[in-house]
Amino acid sequence: ATGLEPKSARLPGAVIVRGAAESALDECSGGEVHALLLDTSTAGARHPEDRALRAAAVRALGGTREAVFWPVLAELLAEPDAQLRATAARALGDLGNHRAVPHVTRALCVEGDPVALQAMVETLRVLLAIAQRAGELDPLMQIDASRAVAGALARTTDWRVAADLVRFLDRHRTRDAIPALIEVLARTEGRPGDDRGRRFLQNEAHRTLRAMTGAVFGAADVDRWRAMWETGKDTLQIVPLRQQAEHEKATVAGSFFGIPVLGRRVVFILDRSGSMGAAAPQPQATAAGDAGVPTRLDIARQECWNAVADMGPDTFFNVVVFSDRARAWKGELVPATVSNKSALRTFLERLVPNGSTNLWDALATAIEMRTAISEGRQREPVDEIFVLSDGYPSSGEVTDAATITLRIAELNRHAGIRINTVFIGSQESELDRYAQPGGAALMKTLAQQNGGSHVER
Repeated sequence: ATGLEPKSARLPGAVIVRGAAESALDECSGGEVHALLLDTSTAGARHPEDRALRAAAVRALGGTREAVFWPVLAELLAEPDAQLRATAARALGDLGNHRAVPHVTRALCVEGDPVALQAMVETLRVLLAIAQRAGELDPLMQIDASRAVAGALARTTDWRVAADLVRFLDRHRTRDAIPALIEVLARTEGRPGDDRGRRFLQNEAHRTLRAMTGAVFGAADVDRWRAMWETGKDTLQIVPLRQQAEHEKATVAGSFFGIPVLGRRVVFILDRSGSMGAAAPQPQATAAGDAGVPTRLDIARQECWNAVADMGPDTFFNVVVFSDRARAWKGELVPATVSNKSALRTFLERLVPNGSTNLWDALATAIEMRTAISEGRQREPVDEIFVLSDGYPSSGEVTDAATITLRIAELNRHAGIRINTVFIGSQESELDRYAQPGGAALMKTLAQQNGGSHVER
């Protein structure tokens, strides 16, 4: 329950401590363990500590991956405590049983808490994707979910939550979403408050409206959007979403250290600090510096090149390298053309290991990146990031691992970028990997919290 109750919620490293405990609990199994989790999840709560323990147990039920628990978690969506409702929703997503979709949809229709609302929408996205991959996606179930999300979009005042709802409506397109999206444009036009957040939400709603309808009105042309809807709502044909890769056998490129590349707007983040000049881990023990032994940076640039080489011309990419500071290869995502790939290869070959590890700067640079404007295409955000490093954050604005995870979670809450991580390993001091909440532990946490995969070399 560390970090879920008031006393420890703001402690540095709470999220990493809780993650370690959950990983340990995942190794436990059997009827007695499951009975304890069920009893704790459904027990009454008179104190904040009790609520935290219930939330921890609910999270653990989701981690069991036992489909039999989904009805219990579905009932918890009606709990008075918003934190528990949000936790139950996330646990249902972890279980992955799409039979829970109608229950989450009904809960969403009456949900008012922004955190719980956001968790329910993310769970709907996950479960509908699972149903689709299994060939069991009921069109009516999808329509009901989209209607519930559109209704929630009209209620929410938090731009981060609203951005998540807009992205859901973009993926699960129905005509019922159009008026809700138009009203987002209306309420974000020229309003005071968080200007950056308002503009981000307005851009997301405008991009989605254009993609769904094919209309080219501006974001400020609210009256024209409303007139279009009023005159054409009975005959409007929604532009279908081009289905993107949802599983490992349907990549848009190859892989990066065995992690499939699923995104179409991808940034690769490569550590080029001084330690990346050390010998890469070998299948058999080899002394660092031996002739012919590739360095960690050699392996990183080869893996990056292999992944980019397999990308199609309708995909976009960029590379960010970092040591004392981050440096983007290009100022924006560029199409994966033959000429751009050739230019990247030259850039990679010229990289030299040197300096410290400013991971925060590299992550922040990548998350903010967009595509170039070309042939009427709007600037689109990154949808997948691959991060490779061999050490702990040691320089830059933020070096504390717990703070990095919290800040990235905040930045990515509305961006929804899948972040994959590769820890290539520092074999000089195994004790440091456990004495500090950084290195491999940090990389693993970043992937777990942002829907990605993690590997260690």
